[in-house]
Formats: sequence, C-alpha cells, structure tokens
Amino acid sequence: DQFGFPAKKDHAHNWNTAELLQKWYGDQGHRVHFVIILREPLGRMQSEYYHTRNLHNCMGCMANDTFTHALEFNSKLALKSTPEITDWIWKSMYSRQIEEYIKVWNPSQFMIIPFKRYVDFDTENVSKSLTNRLRLRLKPWSQAAHDNKHGDKPSLFDELPINSFPRTLYEKFMANE
Repeated sequence: DQFGFPAKKDHAHNWNTAELLQKWYGDQGHRVHFVIILREPLGRMQSEYYHTRNLHNCMGCMANDTFTHALEFNSKLALKSTPEITDWIWKSMYSRQIEEYIKVWNPSQFMIIPFKRYVDFDTENVSKSLTNRLRLRLKPWSQAAHDNKHGDKPSLFDELPINSFPRTLYEKFMANE
C-alpha cells in the first residue's frame, strides 16, 4: 500500500521496523537519531511484568500468575530445540534488535544510554550529552522521572535469587545472547 506495508496475508512475515522507518524517512533518514536506554534484562522484564499485569498487554508476562513462574515458563519455551521466543523475552534481546537496525541505519545515528547511569547517578551528564547530541536548546535536568514506579514490586534479588531455577533457565538461554 501507499505506506509500504506488505499485503495483509504477508504482513506478519515481512514486518521489519528498521526498513520500514528508513522507507518512511527516505532522503531525510540521515537526520533521524535513535536513543536507546539499555536496562539489565531481568530488571527490565520484572519491571514490565509488574507494569503490565493489570493491563494484560504483554502475552509473555501473562503466561503465569507470578513473575518467577512466568519467567520459568518463557525460559523453557526459549530453550526448546526449536526456540519459541515470546514478546517479553524478545524485548530483552538487545543485540539482535540493534544488529537489525544497523543493517539499514548508520551506527553513528544511535546513542546508547545505560539505564542505571541515567536513573541512579548521572542524570545531569546524560541529559546534557543527549541534548547536545540532538542540538536541543534545553538545560540538562538533574533527576530522571520515575513515572513507572511500582510500589508493590519486590527487589529482583529477593524475588529471583541468583541460583533459583527460573533464573538459571533464563541465564542458560541468554548465555548466547
């Protein structure tokens, strides 16, 4: 169609966001900047679990009634001889996603920010780097917004101890990632 979407019957098999964005931006694509905030994958997954459990919009998160049970179920799927990767695990497979984007976009268009650095101890310098890179006329800010805090979320280490079975399964799968 006019927006570059494949025909409906092929839509699910041909969706490539990086290529689609490049097509949409066309000769202005060189002006696009990507800002990626990378969070430790299990911390990201736990946060998403608690954020979406009442929204019911993360199929992998909803696989079971607790974070640890959902992680175990998703990890077992990913470890099958023909892996089944859910949306929830896929979102933490950063290298595969970035690899696809740099096939069609110049790596210099990406700024990668470590989540903990931005949120916990260096917000002002990170925001200064970001605004400078994007040539924005904004003053750096000293605190990151915490709009998605979940008061009912236990610490990751309390909920998922280092040698727990679900964590071991997940780490086994992610070892190659």
